[in-house]
Amino acid sequence: MRGHFFLPLLGTLLSLSACGLQIEKHPLKEYPSIPEDSRPAPIGFNQIRYHIPTGTSVASVSPRGMFGIFQCGAPYKTIQQGRIGRYLVDDNMRQLFNDTMKSQGYDVTGDPGRLFDEDEDLMRTVYAVGARVTSLKMDVCDRKSFLFGHDLGFDGEGEIQIEWTVYDKLHRRNVFKTLTRGYAKQSIPNDEGLQLILEESFAAATHNLGADPVFRDLVVTGKTPTILPE
Repeated sequence: MRGHFFLPLLGTLLSLSACGLQIEKHPLKEYPSIPEDSRPAPIGFNQIRYHIPTGTSVASVSPRGMFGIFQCGAPYKTIQQGRIGRYLVDDNMRQLFNDTMKSQGYDVTGDPGRLFDEDEDLMRTVYAVGARVTSLKMDVCDRKSFLFGHDLGFDGEGEIQIEWTVYDKLHRRNVFKTLTRGYAKQSIPNDEGLQLILEESFAAATHNLGADPVFRDLVVTGKTPTILPE
């Protein structure tokens, strides 16, 4: 009798545990350190666009594991929501870009933490960087307290794919384009778990842009790619 009960239960648990979107783990790439005596050209985060077609599966709420049904609130579902258009870069995204690039040794303009002379700082920009989000996926658990069922927030993981374009402001032309991916995992439930996953995956994709050797050569040494993007 126990076997007849356990096998269907096991099958149910396995089917539920696999109902979320599959998230690919994209590692952070290693990057060579920028010499202290070098003078990288100032870069600035200019704009962000989204190009995710209508009907694209961008998020799922799932049990996230065989026994997640006991702690992840239902209903389990997949969210299909496209997003196309240009959006202003908010201070939070700009801060993530700035902090990530500065940690790699780049000179970044437009620090949202500046209280004065922000426009003057932006005028230093030699290369403007634009981001085009072409893919975004998250799989999260709406975590509940096991004993009392209280809402604890969301945990889970997500990935983002960004097409980056670098614009030379002096020569008024695009000089570099590449695609990077970023991955993030939120292990501790948080009411802003979805936003944290988005931000951390964006920061990871930004890190991988800074680690791109062609991007580095352009900004640090001024070596323009032989083939320019449109």
